Amino acid sequence: MSARSRDLRQTMAVADHPRPPGQLARVLTELALGGVTVAAVFGLIRIFEDASFLPALVATAIIAHVVAAVVRRDGRPVMIAVGALGLLLVLLLTWLKWPESSWYGLPTLATWQAAADELSRAWSVFRDASAPAPVDAGFVLIGVLTVALVAVTADTAAFRAGAAVEAAIPAASIFLFGAALGAGQHRLVTTAVFLIAVMAYWLAQRGLAQSVTPGQMATDPMGAGTSLARRGAGIIGLGVVAALVVGPILPGADARAVIPWRASDRPGSDTRVTVSPLVDIRTRLVDQGDTEVFSVAASDPSYWRLTSLDQFDGRIWSSNRRYEAADDALSGPAPGRSVVIEQDVEIAALSSVWLPAAYRPVQIDGIDAGYDADSGSLIASGAEPVPEGTRYELRSVQPTITQDILSEAAATAPASIATTYTALPEGFSTAIQTLAGEIVAGATTQYEKARRLQDWFQSGQFTYDLTVMSGHSANDLERFLFETKTGYCEQFAGAYAALARSAGLPARVAVGFTPGELGDDDRYHVFGYNAHAWPEVYFDQIGWVAFEPTPGRGAPRANSYTGLSPQQATAPELSTSTTSQSSPTTVGGGETATTLPDFGSDLSATGAATSTEPRSWTGRFRAAAVVLVAAAALWPLGLLGLRGALRRRKRARAVDASRRVVVAWDDAVAAIDLVGLHSHPWETPAELARRAARAPGVEARVINGLAGMVTYARYAPEVVDDTTAEQAEDAARTIADGVRATFDRSQRIRSWYDPRPLWPTPRTRIDIREQVGTPSDD
Repeated sequence: MSARSRDLRQTMAVADHPRPPGQLARVLTELALGGVTVAAVFGLIRIFEDASFLPALVATAIIAHVVAAVVRRDGRPVMIAVGALGLLLVLLLTWLKWPESSWYGLPTLATWQAAADELSRAWSVFRDASAPAPVDAGFVLIGVLTVALVAVTADTAAFRAGAAVEAAIPAASIFLFGAALGAGQHRLVTTAVFLIAVMAYWLAQRGLAQSVTPGQMATDPMGAGTSLARRGAGIIGLGVVAALVVGPILPGADARAVIPWRASDRPGSDTRVTVSPLVDIRTRLVDQGDTEVFSVAASDPSYWRLTSLDQFDGRIWSSNRRYEAADDALSGPAPGRSVVIEQDVEIAALSSVWLPAAYRPVQIDGIDAGYDADSGSLIASGAEPVPEGTRYELRSVQPTITQDILSEAAATAPASIATTYTALPEGFSTAIQTLAGEIVAGATTQYEKARRLQDWFQSGQFTYDLTVMSGHSANDLERFLFETKTGYCEQFAGAYAALARSAGLPARVAVGFTPGELGDDDRYHVFGYNAHAWPEVYFDQIGWVAFEPTPGRGAPRANSYTGLSPQQATAPELSTSTTSQSSPTTVGGGETATTLPDFGSDLSATGAATSTEPRSWTGRFRAAAVVLVAAAALWPLGLLGLRGALRRRKRARAVDASRRVVVAWDDAVAAIDLVGLHSHPWETPAELARRAARAPGVEARVINGLAGMVTYARYAPEVVDDTTAEQAEDAARTIADGVRATFDRSQRIRSWYDPRPLWPTPRTRIDIREQVGTPSDD
């Protein structure tokens, strides 16, 4: 492109699209509105145990506001913003969360099913959960969708509908949701951040209004804006300080609310609803596998139990428990034929409200805790995640259990146990219940039934594999039992417990960790890959007994009744699928030595070595990069094909010469759009032609003649002849060729990727006065 053409184009851009008044003020207002959404997202930290949800939701807020602003500034309808944002989020979620289910980076039916399962599980958890709750993937997915909708709605209200004040309401809804359901933690800081964000946005809106006022534009807008910002910042600071410092010390500030609108204000707020820790297991196993979560100095190894889950709704296991203050002596079985396990626990990166302990704890020292006798689990005081470095001492008592003892147990249970722990949801799968009956057919004792269920999973037909996607619907359970037979401890424990209940056995799911690795410091170091879930079955006069359906796992001191040697995951197993037990390797020393398996050469059911490595975040980003590069290469070809298809479709619909002229005009307008001279719905063809005639590559004679032809073709009562249509098509080609001839290399490349020629051309206004003139006043 010549220097003269470039200068002319820049001059035209300024003349045809003068910089709107208050451009800087508008940008600042857009940033401030985005800040309101981000501040509302930050307020949700009161709902969850940690802030791991923030990156996804903050990124969504930023992306959504940017997309909404770009589409709005380009003069496109808000539904274009909704569609573009929806497509972008679908692709990002597919690449980052469910890449295994995608087809060359595109979502498949399996992807949609996985998303539906996450949403279904999140709804089930939401009905029972109380803050602070674990960061469930379904909650994050709902948050992403909600934040995206809030951002687009706020942008529409603020800059399309002119509802400056009301634009903060969508974000305020998110903040109030967190305030109503959240715990008392971070109350002041989240409130302060949101108040500052809202006031800053309103101040920016005030500055924008002043900057576009005609009287103000004639004076010094920058000076006025600076003065307004200075005064406004002072008012904001004073208001926030008054609200957060003076407010809490006013008389009656600590009194119970007249209307208990917060969850923490309602009766029974000391009840801890146990959101299933199963939702954290895969994250610990895969993403946090090498992270040490705690260590234990113990007289004997054990499964370090967090809690147990007794409620099954057909999708997930959860529990609703009331934790009483733990005194020095917890209720528990008296030492008889039992093993006493002394423990010294030090928390590292656990991030859990539950305290790991060998089942069943009878004494705890060094920490304030709550205790639930039914589940035998301990919870940190205040239901807050246990800080790193916390240390406490425990004493647990485990009865000595043998096959003979369990075989002699009565096939009855207290009514309260039988009612709660054999319950199945209404409409539960008859196929699964039938399967349970087939597995235990002929068994005469409770123990024989429990053992048959365990051995069925351990028979070699099931595979332990971390790469499978978690699922929690009835269909997922059936698919695991009858089709894939592949999963990790979450699926094995939940499926066993469901089958056990179907067979009439009181059962529940326990969640915790396997013993960990015994170090030179005589402490068991427990890592993320030691996260585990296992079923427990109730036996009369004995209590809850752990069984182990997961291949490659075995609890210490359980060999006498499970037939499984003590074994657990080791770091190399994170990349291994397990179908059979391996020869154990002894670690430790003395009488407390335990055996761990050597998973270095696990064999599949066929006897061949297998290695299925779960995809890491690095691998996911690498795959996403490959998809992006491929999309960048294929995008121009796709646009070219779509343009050709649309052009052929338009011409096929042009059944007469007049419609052919209209199609030719639309092609010319699309070419003109490429140089930044966007057509407006209120313009006549003649008005647009006058503007476009100054564009490089556009001949005034050609564009004006085409404008006259399209006006005549649309307005005249008779159809134009074919000669006129051919002239219009020649003119359109001349205009398009002339525009593209002025492009330099960068502009030509941008034109390959520009989708705007595919968008509908705004219908220009037809004003016959441009063609026939106006009546004279004479």
